[in-house]
Amino acid sequence: MPSCSACTNDAGATRLVDYLWRVQEPDGSWWQNTRVDGTPHWTTEQLDETALPIVLAWWLGRTGAADWAHVEPAADYIAANGPDTGQERWENQNGWSPNTIATEIAGLICAADIARRNGAPGKAEAYERLADQWQAQVEPWTATTNGPYSPDPYYLRVTKDADPDDGSTYRLGDNFPRPVDEREIVDNSFLGLVLFGVKPWDDPVVRNSLSVGDTQLVSDTPSFAVLAIVRRCTDASPPSPEQAWDGRPPHDEPAGEGTRSATPLAWTHAQFVRLAWSIDAGTPIERPAIVACRYTGAEC
Repeated sequence: MPSCSACTNDAGATRLVDYLWRVQEPDGSWWQNTRVDGTPHWTTEQLDETALPIVLAWWLGRTGAADWAHVEPAADYIAANGPDTGQERWENQNGWSPNTIATEIAGLICAADIARRNGAPGKAEAYERLADQWQAQVEPWTATTNGPYSPDPYYLRVTKDADPDDGSTYRLGDNFPRPVDEREIVDNSFLGLVLFGVKPWDDPVVRNSLSVGDTQLVSDTPSFAVLAIVRRCTDASPPSPEQAWDGRPPHDEPAGEGTRSATPLAWTHAQFVRLAWSIDAGTPIERPAIVACRYTGAEC
């Protein structure tokens, strides 16, 4: 496996930060997406998209006054509008998402470090205080203790009222035929809590949530086994699709093959590289160290 320096593209990432600063909204947030010239396209609020530019800037050492001028309004927007989000990472549900909250916490902690470097210790302390509160609450906000899949707590995709045990219902969208109890709906995006250093990898709720995901979400297909899917997609043409048909494909589509979704989806390739890199190192080395040091006992 190549060294970390061989796997990075600082110049490309720096250009991305420059672009993000150019298209940032006056209130500190970003639109859901824009065209390449910065023109807004879909304008729904996704707070992970406001938090992660802060994390990227911190990771790249973009901590000077010019960057602080963008980080400060972004962090202030998160503090004023979080932790619930207009849309979580799958883009069609609002509420309290463990993944989005993880990014918000990471963004606030990174913003605190940048604030101190720019002579704003009061702001730094406020960001850290709020991040600590959200880190302590993310489990009671988003992990059910009375769900149908396990007697032990497990994270939900999203909760509608920060109460994962009350059986709130919502409509999934995407033509799903009935309202769902939020305790039914799980995905593995809660792993953002580990990815961004907010929870340790061996946290018991994280581990139980992985077991629930394995039980509820995993399936083998006639095309290939679960663990082979990512590598196969990186070798195939066309490259990694946004989505693959699961065990209930349309009659003319094979299970396990890509749908007619976005192809390629660049972040799936990037996550494959990060996963392989982490496995080789034996640790989730891509976590923002300043966050992991605060919450997981990781060495700084």
